[in-house]
Amino acid sequence: MATVSLDPGAYGFTLQNLPHEIQALIYRFAVVEPPRWAKRHSLKCDLTPSRANVLEPPPFVFTEVQINHRATKMSTTTRCSCAKRKGLSLLLVSKLINEIASPIFWSQNTLCFLDAVEFIVAVKHNLRSEYREMIQSLSIISPDHSGAPIHVSFAGERPKHMDDFWKTIKNCPSLRKLEVAYAYIQPSRKVPTHEHLDEIPEMLPNLPAISLSFLVPINRRGLHFDYPPPYYHDEWSHQVLYVKCSRPLSLLRENPWEEDELNNLYRNFHFNFRVYVSTASKVKFCGADIERLDNYSGSWQIPKTLNAESNVRRLQLPTGETTVVKVYGLPLSAKARNTRLGYAKAEARKRERRPDGSRVAEHVAMKFAKQRKRQSRQGAMEKERGECQELQLARGVRRVDLKAEEDKAVKHSARTERESVRKGIKAAEENRRLERKRVTNGPVA
Repeated sequence: MATVSLDPGAYGFTLQNLPHEIQALIYRFAVVEPPRWAKRHSLKCDLTPSRANVLEPPPFVFTEVQINHRATKMSTTTRCSCAKRKGLSLLLVSKLINEIASPIFWSQNTLCFLDAVEFIVAVKHNLRSEYREMIQSLSIISPDHSGAPIHVSFAGERPKHMDDFWKTIKNCPSLRKLEVAYAYIQPSRKVPTHEHLDEIPEMLPNLPAISLSFLVPINRRGLHFDYPPPYYHDEWSHQVLYVKCSRPLSLLRENPWEEDELNNLYRNFHFNFRVYVSTASKVKFCGADIERLDNYSGSWQIPKTLNAESNVRRLQLPTGETTVVKVYGLPLSAKARNTRLGYAKAEARKRERRPDGSRVAEHVAMKFAKQRKRQSRQGAMEKERGECQELQLARGVRRVDLKAEEDKAVKHSARTERESVRKGIKAAEENRRLERKRVTNGPVA
């Protein structure tokens, strides 16, 4: 490995100063992640259960994909970001980083899809050809035995897209690992699957076999549906185990594939192998009685050693065959559950503390006391204001009464004065009348 000597005082040391081999290791650590099916919720995620024996629904079951009517664009929504790739934004930092990290991302990650149409839209219509040529691992499976989950919705019929699906697969020349739903190998008039399988060894020389896989949903509640839609938000609807099982289908053979041969292979998968895996899983993982499989929800009992941290098991099928399965949606282990509770308590304590260090409850109590004090002060002021208004009103009434009494006294004085003047005038007139009478009669003898 090459070595680089830099003078820290003369140059700024950055990631680009490292040898490409070391940069590649760092970028691999940043952008290479487990497949979508193996991802779990963060212990800080709200969808992570904190109670014992409560199943943890895998993040991919909350994915909802909407595809346009032309099947060229799609939009994806999910309830949490636990299934999303964390290092994808690193490719957008600069061209230099993109040149080194892109081949690592596209070649060493397993690209996972819930449906063949979703794969067509993403890889054929929205991915550059140079990136498509780097893809080495693909996984297209779903919890629906038909390969058409309710998580993906689009206009039209799925069979008309299956021919395009196999053509897109053959346009990934670096492909080394391919995992598909077993329903996709069933040939039809519109989809000559046997012809596509005959062409794959020549077009994809690094792909010796195809892994035919399926997810068996085991609903704890035993409802009429095997698995819940992604838009169901209640916790108990997602109490479902997903048992993943695979079988290799070798592509290296001398004779070409026949349509009847693939039909028989599909029927054997659907009516035999899948049923055997489902039966053995219910008996071994759920405590079901082989004679009463329909009532497995009543005897539900998951082994204590089977949890989200230890989910790989070997199954003995009724036919005597042994197969390896992975179980998703299991409860947390006691250690992980305690860690989850620790995070929850820490978040609760964090919510109880304010930036200044005081408790939220203390702050609320002080705020309530201040509010009560302010309300009391406002009440006293209102009372004082009311008393002042009553006093002013009483004073106003008193002034009105005094004014009325003054007006009454003035009127009485004026009336008395007028009466006195009238009496004086009347007395004067009487005196003048008597005086005139005396003058007329003359002096008395």
